[in-house]
Amino acid sequence: MPAEPPPAPDDGAHALAALAVLERVGEDLSTSLDIDEALRRVVAAVVPALADWCALDLVDGDGPLVARAGDDPGPVPAEAPVEQDGADTPDVLGEIERRRVRTAVAHRDPDQQHLLWRMSELDARRPGASVVPRAIASGASLLLERLTPELEAARAAGDPELAALFAALDNRAGAVVPLVAR
Repeated sequence: MPAEPPPAPDDGAHALAALAVLERVGEDLSTSLDIDEALRRVVAAVVPALADWCALDLVDGDGPLVARAGDDPGPVPAEAPVEQDGADTPDVLGEIERRRVRTAVAHRDPDQQHLLWRMSELDARRPGASVVPRAIASGASLLLERLTPELEAARAAGDPELAALFAALDNRAGAVVPLVAR
């Protein structure tokens, strides 16, 4: 007799868990005067409730990066070009990469957190190659629905250390979600 299929996820329970995380994040951001500590709490709230790992980058510096018009177009596949108001130009992506600072990380396995810090260092060597500046420039979320080992190897663009890092993280899916602080 074939095995029973696994039970369907309880969407209601998942939605409640996500709301609980958002509530915790809101509390963490509003109760700490130390921004670095607040951001560490934010990534800790996301992991493991919503993700296996989370990295939070800030774009430092004064002035706008790009002028953006229109509404958020929603999730954009990682392989799709980002073309909003010139947001995908090398100048804009390079400026974001120069001003981007990895501020906090959390991983389900604390022994893996160093990989997230190293990923940021390696991305800095490849301006325009990372999906993070593309998402920041466009203001749109990037949904990485099916990360295969082959796609991750292509994203590493011939960098053996980055390819090994992607393999160690064993990503299956991901999202880059730009948030604007006011």
